[in-house]
Amino acid sequence: MENQPLSIIRQRLMVERSATVKLLQKQDLHPADDGDLGFSPPPTHGQDDEAERVAFLEINFAQTGSLQDYLKEIDLALSKCDAGSYGICDSCQAAISPARLDINPTARFCINCKRKLEENG
Repeated sequence: MENQPLSIIRQRLMVERSATVKLLQKQDLHPADDGDLGFSPPPTHGQDDEAERVAFLEINFAQTGSLQDYLKEIDLALSKCDAGSYGICDSCQAAISPARLDINPTARFCINCKRKLEENG
């Protein structure tokens, strides 16, 4: 596999960012730098509704946390594109394989360092 030009990678990351923001907005959640999730649960009308409200909050918080984390990863990858360090492992500073970046354009670690991180917990 040959390396993709940085402009194509950046465009792909921007498309991913836009899609992630739309998912957050669809859940009536908004990306926020301060960690505020910015959403309101549905109103409650009794004890059963309160349990439903708590379940709603738990599910949406889990989904939002993942989406918020992914949005941060995309933004970090975009900033690395701008800084000229995209595709360089954060741990060993070796080049991350183009195949790995094609599968996961927000990858921060080469496959060897990622394995070590996962093994060490």
